Amino acid sequence: MTDRHWQTVLRRAGAIPGTESTDRELLGRFLADCDEASFAALVERHGGMVLAVCRRALRNEQDAEDACQAAFLVLARSAASIRSRTSLASWLHGVALRLARKMRAGDARRRTRDAHAAGVNYPGPARSGGDWNWGESGSAADSHVGA
Repeated sequence: MTDRHWQTVLRRAGAIPGTESTDRELLGRFLADCDEASFAALVERHGGMVLAVCRRALRNEQDAEDACQAAFLVLARSAASIRSRTSLASWLHGVALRLARKMRAGDARRRTRDAHAAGVNYPGPARSGGDWNWGESGSAADSHVGA
């Protein structure tokens, strides 16, 4: 799903209202009244960042979208437990990063198990020591922030 498509989906979901409110206010309205427009505004506001974190961590578009959706499901279910509602972006960043790491670890375990079952010695993902790519710098920054 491209960024343009992602934005179209959010607009169709009604995520436009509430952009003038703070995260704390939107989250409060969502908790108090199950206000879908407030939740949609939070998705509109933070969806790009959450998707970017997931993309850097997973490097597979479909997996990144799944992790992004899962992060907002966690928000919907756990909104009341967020202690610092003024730091929602940071909270979502951490949730997205943890979900993406779990997905990546699960995929690695599955590949190793499948390779072992097929009788192939699978050493894990190949990494070259001298090659640097910008996706790694974003992942390194995410790791530092999420720690």
